[in-house]
Amino acid sequence: MYRSIKKNNNVILIDLTNYNSYVDIPEFIIEKFHKKTITPTHFSDILRFALMSKHGGIRIDSTYLILDKFPESVFTKVFFTLMLVTRL
Repeated sequence: MYRSIKKNNNVILIDLTNYNSYVDIPEFIIEKFHKKTITPTHFSDILRFALMSKHGGIRIDSTYLILDKFPESVFTKVFFTLMLVTRL
């Protein structure tokens, strides 16, 4: 059994001009970003997790190749992640 990901979902472009309409990022994080103490990559990671924590959703990196449907067990977890373990 699988769940369709493409069910009447709207795509919303979130950027530096509107992210605060969707999530609350602590001010000390925003200050660190503006002072360049944290990189745009770090800020993006924080924003992504804040969005998923508040609104739910799935984030898949562009380096993944999906060859089959998502198993239902993915949707029953509060948080799900994949990790590749390479053994030499």
